[in-house]
Amino acid sequence: MAKNLNAFSVNERIQHEDYGPGTITEINPLHTTIEFDQGGRRKFMSSMVRLERSDVAAPERRPKRAPAKSIPKAAKTKK
Repeated sequence: MAKNLNAFSVNERIQHEDYGPGTITEINPLHTTIEFDQGGRRKFMSSMVRLERSDVAAPERRPKRAPAKSIPKAAKTKK
C-alpha cells in the first residue's frame, strides 16, 4: 500500500484496507479526509494512512433533501 500522500490528489479514487473504496476530499500535511462509498466520511492522520489507487467508480449520490419544517411549539399547544 502507498504511504506517500504527495502521490494522491483531491477527488482521486482510493482503496483503504478497512473501509474499502472511497474518494479523497481533502489533503493537507496533517490530515487526509476521505468520503467512503459505504463507511461515510473519515479523517486520518496523513502521516499514518495507507491507501491504494482504485479503479472502482464512485456510486451516484442522491441529492440531500432539506429537513421538514417543524411547527413552532406555541402553535402546537394553541387551542
